[in-house]
Amino acid sequence: MHGLLRARLIRGEMRPGAMVSLRTLAGEFGTSAMPVREAAGRLVSEGALEFVRNRGIRVPRMTRERLLDLTALRVFAETELVKRAAFLLPDEALQAARRADAAVNAAIAAGDAGAYMRANHAFHFGLYAAAASPVFFRLAESVWTQTGPVMSVVHASLSRLDYSDHHPRILEALARQDPAGAAEATRADIESGLDLIARAGFLTAPAGAAIDFAAA
Repeated sequence: MHGLLRARLIRGEMRPGAMVSLRTLAGEFGTSAMPVREAAGRLVSEGALEFVRNRGIRVPRMTRERLLDLTALRVFAETELVKRAAFLLPDEALQAARRADAAVNAAIAAGDAGAYMRANHAFHFGLYAAAASPVFFRLAESVWTQTGPVMSVVHASLSRLDYSDHHPRILEALARQDPAGAAEATRADIESGLDLIARAGFLTAPAGAAIDFAAA
């Protein structure tokens, strides 16, 4: 149950500020409310959800400061993961990443944000799994759980934005077992996501105020 709810957040299927009742989720998952509450409680402790008294759970609204902090955490965890994966990545995982990247490009061309989110997650975490670093893997997964709702809104505009694709650089560096090159390309990829958010107009909120994604 925890994994199912986490996957919804990572894929951006719940928008920032969205409310959902535990009963509704239990019905969708075909279970009682108790396991949903327990799973939600774990995600609340990570900052990915929040309980709202008598109303259920809500995806927290994002502030500019929190988004910058989460981006810095992504850079910290994910550059370390690709560096460790550089000498451990089996050829089949590299080929799977290439297929996932092709799916990313197809989703962008089709303007399908949901398909983009799924393929982009498969691309990155297929590589990170090869790092054999459960601590950094869990950190990256936790941060993606918190940023997925935001990134889904932003990536819905990808077809209208000038998108910088750093995935080929990541793949090329890993193919030649270049950890520094893979880390630099990963950092650029993460920071390009923040640039998309800025250019989509979502970083204009005053300091401490929630970013408004309602009109996206």
